[in-house]
Amino acid sequence: MDESPFVLGYLGKERVIGSRDTKTQHKQGGADRENITVICTICADGSTIPPHIIYRGKNMQQSWFEGNVANAIISKSEKGWTDGVIGLAWLRDVFDKYTREKANGRTCVLILDGHSSHYTLDFVRYAREHNIIVLAYPPHCTHALQGLDVVCFARMKACWQEETQAYEEAHQKPPVKADFTSLFGSAYLRAFTPETVKAAFEKTGIYPYNPNAITATQSKPSLPSSLKGTFPLPMPSPVRAVMAAFSAHPPTAFDLDPATHEPTSPAAGHSAQHSTDSPPSAPSSRSPKHVLDADPSLFTPNKCLRTMYASLSGTSGSFLISSNVKLTSTVPIAHPVIDHVPDSLPMPDWSLLDGHDKANMFCVMQFKCMEKLIAS
Repeated sequence: MDESPFVLGYLGKERVIGSRDTKTQHKQGGADRENITVICTICADGSTIPPHIIYRGKNMQQSWFEGNVANAIISKSEKGWTDGVIGLAWLRDVFDKYTREKANGRTCVLILDGHSSHYTLDFVRYAREHNIIVLAYPPHCTHALQGLDVVCFARMKACWQEETQAYEEAHQKPPVKADFTSLFGSAYLRAFTPETVKAAFEKTGIYPYNPNAITATQSKPSLPSSLKGTFPLPMPSPVRAVMAAFSAHPPTAFDLDPATHEPTSPAAGHSAQHSTDSPPSAPSSRSPKHVLDADPSLFTPNKCLRTMYASLSGTSGSFLISSNVKLTSTVPIAHPVIDHVPDSLPMPDWSLLDGHDKANMFCVMQFKCMEKLIAS
């Protein structure tokens, strides 16, 4: 058993005849893209159990029962998919009803996926009381073990698109909700043949039981198809702390303005104050750029970050705060800046390796080279 959604309207590709040099040909279609859920159940002997159609709505409509050629069970729910109540009703009124006579007192095995509606307390209790064993597919394995997904639904979706396209061509309009039962029933009878149902059990190795039906390629873990974006070089803890602070308190437009962090010239400021030729300027809304002589412990978090912005503006990482361009994978990474690189490294004294204890002598040589490197 498995659920599958169906969308009203033809969603496949088709070839049409149109004017030359026109890549797109428009066609009138419906805007209704509501999903209608259908519960399909197949048996290992090639037979099927009547499908269960779940319409979205609060009240049952008489038009939903018209053209029911597949003898489908019709129900409704406010969200349009199965839940615990519908799951129990399906088990009691559909599965048990249509398999009890065939089982003739024997145990029935019901294989389904791990949806929560299949494992409510009432669902499991009813199955136990009526000699029904419920088995669940392993998580994320239905693409290989679920016969409906592997064989039946692919054929069913193809027949569904053919029926929908034929309806649109015959009536010159897309199907509506009231037409779903008849269109689905015609496609269902074409797709769920005894040969297709038996192939679904055989290809997945369920019946006849064949563990080798699942290949080693299907059993091994999937290869990763994407990588998580990370910085190519490990960042030290101070850098990570600064980045975390920037994330917690994003800079404002005032902080991102390069002019905010430009130092002012005392001489220019003095001449401006004593110049009589220049007209008086309007008062600026910005705060003065000089640093107040205040206790840093009294600064608020935002004030501390603004001080950090001002300090970083004079370093090689100033582009991080002076530009509001979002960094993406297409933006080249700035070249790393090394504070001091010696002009030439001293040549190691290889004669130290001539001793007996070469391992200890090699460590001594490395230590001396490090001392020379630090001293330079």
